[in-house]
Amino acid sequence: MTVATKIIMGSGGVPEPSDDDFNTVGFLSHFDGANNGVNNVFDDGSTSDHTITAAGGVTQGSFSPFSRPDGEWGVNFDGTGDYLSAADSADWDFGSGSFTVEAWVYANSVGSFNKIVGQWTHNGAVSTNSWTLETVGAKLYFYGVIGGSIAVLAAAGSNFPLNQWVHVAIVRNGNNHTIYQNGVGGTTVSNSGTYDAASGALEIGDFSSLSGGSWHGFISQVRIVKGTAVYTSNFTPPTAPLTAITNTKLLTCQSNRFIDNSDSAHAITSAGTPTVTAFGPMSTVVYDPAVNGGSATGSGTKYLTAASSSDFAIGTSDFCIEMWLFPTTTPDGNLEIPFSTRITANGDYMFLHYDNNQISIGTSSAFKLNLATTAIKPIQWNHVCWARSSGVSMAFINGVKIGQANDTTNYLQSGVTVFGINTQHFDGHLSCLRFVNGSNPRGTSTFSIPTTPPTAVTNTKLLLNMTNAQAFDNAAQNNMTLVGDAKISTTQKKFGVSSAYFDGTDAIWTPPLQNPALLLAGDFTIEGWMWCASGGGSPYGQQSLAGSNGWYVSGSGFNWLVTRNKTYGSYSHTPNIAFQSFDGNGSIIGSDFGTGTLTDDAWNHYAVVRTSGVVNVYYNGDRKTIINGTGSGTVNQSNNRVLVDSYNNGISIGSSYTNNAMQRTLTGYIDDFRISNIARYSGSSFDLPTEPYPDKGES
Repeated sequence: MTVATKIIMGSGGVPEPSDDDFNTVGFLSHFDGANNGVNNVFDDGSTSDHTITAAGGVTQGSFSPFSRPDGEWGVNFDGTGDYLSAADSADWDFGSGSFTVEAWVYANSVGSFNKIVGQWTHNGAVSTNSWTLETVGAKLYFYGVIGGSIAVLAAAGSNFPLNQWVHVAIVRNGNNHTIYQNGVGGTTVSNSGTYDAASGALEIGDFSSLSGGSWHGFISQVRIVKGTAVYTSNFTPPTAPLTAITNTKLLTCQSNRFIDNSDSAHAITSAGTPTVTAFGPMSTVVYDPAVNGGSATGSGTKYLTAASSSDFAIGTSDFCIEMWLFPTTTPDGNLEIPFSTRITANGDYMFLHYDNNQISIGTSSAFKLNLATTAIKPIQWNHVCWARSSGVSMAFINGVKIGQANDTTNYLQSGVTVFGINTQHFDGHLSCLRFVNGSNPRGTSTFSIPTTPPTAVTNTKLLLNMTNAQAFDNAAQNNMTLVGDAKISTTQKKFGVSSAYFDGTDAIWTPPLQNPALLLAGDFTIEGWMWCASGGGSPYGQQSLAGSNGWYVSGSGFNWLVTRNKTYGSYSHTPNIAFQSFDGNGSIIGSDFGTGTLTDDAWNHYAVVRTSGVVNVYYNGDRKTIINGTGSGTVNQSNNRVLVDSYNNGISIGSSYTNNAMQRTLTGYIDDFRISNIARYSGSSFDLPTEPYPDKGES
């Protein structure tokens, strides 16, 4: 059987397929695009249409500030001291009134105690009137300290599930405290005490004063409502992003930045490396690069350039340079340069750069602004703007002016470079770069940050919204790099207009960004359509369809590989699909070579499904194997991650990408590739898909 797919009505009454379980999709690509399309060609969206040259392997993909709407993001906590905090506030003092604290959480693992959210001060003993919502062992608990001792201890009625999104809530209704897990109430504890004397910050994801309490997984949609019992009986968990209803004092972990979306607008501070991620409990929209924009990914010596042009000669005029930046590393004191231009008159450069304690703008010989700031934050999206009006240069971070200085410099320029120069590079993602020469559309005071990619307003001389990537993740979570000669081809396609083509020497892989839905810690489905050329093969008699980067690397963690096998050279295999997984020492702990015949030079469907520790391999809708057990020679069970490796959870398509080298490369095509964190198929067979996998959720 298959998981149901609904048909809903789109704009104009046109039916659109919808996947009820789209929030479980960690990767989806239809590989639809222009013939020979790649991901390293960049279009200038301004009327100038400058040629953009990529150096060092800069690529673009679907991860952008607008890849998901506000409300559909999450935060990754790695379990080693990551947390978010908001300063002590009367908003956290609930008194004796009703309140609701809720969130969506995803646990990769749980220990003796793991904090979700709370105001809990611990200096050898619990502080008066502290409170915390956390998992303790296998259960979800709420601890309420009243009068110096734990007076409220509410617990969920069932064990806390791992590797799935779970809605959690603690509600005080009058004197009754009830904890809810996925809308089902557990124990109710009555206490008339007050919560109004706690001190210290509100913290999400860990206790700053305790060790060992870090959350290991993801948190989204944290909401605190003071004075209202939002839920008074069992309920269906929300199917849309939480909003700032009446009395909301905090609403966070739902945006592309660490911000509070309530009217209180509390400042959110990060500690450790919690990461904004496009992995959340729900997604309802179709990702469209033309609408949502994309990003360029750079590091090391990677950069983009535009050739010399009078368009970039600012002179003493007004201008506005703006972009979105997602640093993937914490600045280490070296210059991080996301934008620079060369001034031909004196060999000088015009810079926007930042390091670990300042942002600087101006020229390499005379900076106009050296601003001590922590406003550009790593592992989240930041809107950065440098503008000049009437001889005054201004710097803006997320729409807030952080400084200004007189600036009448005659900026003569011969070209534009982004991501850095020489060794002074920018590590991360850049999106929506706009260069306006001759006017300043952002003005001179604080402005609202954009909610859509920028357009070519008057005097726009360069516009890079990164919308022309030809291979992208429709689930909007992963950027893809086309390695070697991998490309989009219209020669063969199962659905749509094209597929991904591999000539036996190349691959597609996801770089080590946040791919949380690819951890495959519980049930999963890996599936796609393949077209294998009859003359293709490898020295191993295998052609890789998909696998984890770092496959078969000693000490790299649990990895997996799906291959199409055939006789080649000294290797004799019946043409079939194999699923293999490996332990942390590079040893095979599960291997299956199913019986049956696959057809060369034709489209075949494959699916690898794990359900409660049992792995089934299907091709063309028929189950060929059942693997279970926990001993040697078996596939990882449900308590193990299959995809955790030294390459930080990237995957490869069309090759086993290990030790930075491609092996077992495919000669042929792949179409409609999808990874889901559910078991989509069961039984001995299922009906093959007759249309592309839906790229949106139910709405």
